[in-house]
Amino acid sequence: PWRPNVPRLFSRGLGNRVLKIMIQAGAIVSTDNELVQACLKTLSSLFRIYTDRTPRVKGARAPAEEEEGNGKEQQENALLPIDEQRIRMLLDLVGTSLNDMLTKHQNAAFGLLRAIIDAKVLVPELFGLVTRLADQVVYSHRSGVRDAASGTVISFLLAYPLSQKNLVELMKQLLANCSYEYEEGRVAALGLLRNLVKLLPLPVLADFSNMIVLSMATAVINDSSAAAAAAAGTVMASLLSRSEAEFTQQVMELVLQWLGQAPSELQASTRAVGVMRVGAAVAEILAAARPDVLKSAAAVGPVLRCIQPVLALLLPGFKAMTGETLNAAEESEKNSTFPADAQNASNNPSTDAQDIAGDSPRVDLVYRLISLTTTLLRKLPSATNAALVQTPGEAEAEGAGRGVATPPPFMELVQEAVLFPQARVRTAACVLLRAYLEHRDCTRLAEK
Repeated sequence: PWRPNVPRLFSRGLGNRVLKIMIQAGAIVSTDNELVQACLKTLSSLFRIYTDRTPRVKGARAPAEEEEGNGKEQQENALLPIDEQRIRMLLDLVGTSLNDMLTKHQNAAFGLLRAIIDAKVLVPELFGLVTRLADQVVYSHRSGVRDAASGTVISFLLAYPLSQKNLVELMKQLLANCSYEYEEGRVAALGLLRNLVKLLPLPVLADFSNMIVLSMATAVINDSSAAAAAAAGTVMASLLSRSEAEFTQQVMELVLQWLGQAPSELQASTRAVGVMRVGAAVAEILAAARPDVLKSAAAVGPVLRCIQPVLALLLPGFKAMTGETLNAAEESEKNSTFPADAQNASNNPSTDAQDIAGDSPRVDLVYRLISLTTTLLRKLPSATNAALVQTPGEAEAEGAGRGVATPPPFMELVQEAVLFPQARVRTAACVLLRAYLEHRDCTRLAEK
């Protein structure tokens, strides 16, 4: 960027003159004018010169810092390219330009805003402008504007001194944007959150870890968009990969509680199905991002012993259905809307067929449990293999404690899943079977 050698005492006069020219050129009406764009770039350079010449502590700031050194800040503000009152007016002009959908050239305005943020100019209007930019990330239909707004919000959170109240308010806004109505906006909001999770200082990130994990776990399960669900999983994986061992251990304990739903409850309550789906999704992300947590906690065996009786309960009912029943259900689904409590009628074959045709929560649960087992087998092969070949006595004791008298061996259930009526589950079962056989010598198995 253009950074001329402007003396400090001269930069204030130059900044005021440039601002006056910009207003005379019609900045109040539109910032698309070439002269206005040139003035915005000049002001950006002046603010960057001020930032370069002002000694500051390098590194990320800690939020909720107490306001110290007010006298020093006032001395530094006296050397800004324009005074505080004009900065507020300038922020109002920039905010109007950035929120105007008809404005074609917004790069210079974003550049000036980033320069003001880096200069740490303490004006309340700046926080309000950034909160509006956070909404632009999801509202704007232009990818360039979304990216620039996302980068500006991240820079503000990393560099600007914020109170704890303002920081919490902004983080809640970013999480709320992740459930925006349209897929494109949700994916953009999740991308902002992913980059923020990678860059936030660990002490700051720890304050919001619980909030982020719970929000992302819900999005992974409930989001109708595959792209948004995958983006939410990426956010959670980034968070878990950076988190301290204490927090990841808490997540592991929570996952075991979610997976510990009694099989009998899965037939009577859709809520139990939903809770276990969340547990399976979070467990798979945790196993992929931090397999060391499961290894240190010896959690592979308990996780698989939660999965086994559930598969033993769900798979036989789906397997018994014929292709004609499934085809009839698919045809009826096109012309009718099923009641919300249809999933509870698990003893009705036609209802089960409708569940498969509509990719019901129970079908999704089967898929996620099989996919979780595959991830465990790939990340922790020794512990997973040992748990998969547990003795019949151990399986019987575990199954009896969770509502299933004698669950079949785990890999027999996987073989049943290969014949599942839905292609997605069949594919997941085949992938698991292949991963299982990769760790075995097939010639010796044939000899036995």
